[in-house]
Amino acid sequence: LDELAHATRRDPLELRRSLLPEGTTFPWASRAVPRDRLRGVLELAARKAGWGDPPPARSGRRVGRGLACNVYHGRTAIAQVAEVSVGAQGDVAVHRVVTAVDCGQVVNRSGVEGQVESGVIWGLTYALKSEATFARGRVEQATYTDFPVLRLAETPEIETHAVGGDRPPSGLGEQPVPCI
Repeated sequence: LDELAHATRRDPLELRRSLLPEGTTFPWASRAVPRDRLRGVLELAARKAGWGDPPPARSGRRVGRGLACNVYHGRTAIAQVAEVSVGAQGDVAVHRVVTAVDCGQVVNRSGVEGQVESGVIWGLTYALKSEATFARGRVEQATYTDFPVLRLAETPEIETHAVGGDRPPSGLGEQPVPCI
């Protein structure tokens, strides 16, 4: 979608909004998923991240924001905005990730925050540090000790905003990973 937005000179948030008209649904398996829920978390994440304002300048680095959203298993709606920078050598740094999630009624807010934070770290680890290598027809990485994980100093500021509401809890676990 970002490539389409760029090619058509549209704001990525506005393009996504246009694809999520209010009061409509889209099918997922045997369910009709309300587009309003996805649009709601998308707009909340964008607002909390300051979408529309320039990201903070970072000396000698190009800066920008990325945006993604998803409805996981037709139940939990999630959106994320990541503030990133790229150095002269092409090194990527993620400075801040703002997540908005609609997982129904929130029973344990710190549990929601913990799931989002760990999912963001796991997703960024995959994106920035991981690779699978092969030798003699086999994957060389066999256990978690073979996979570098983002360290505390590499972890961005992570903000979580849960919509809540009175719908039954719909779950939260790996939902932050696909958006990252």
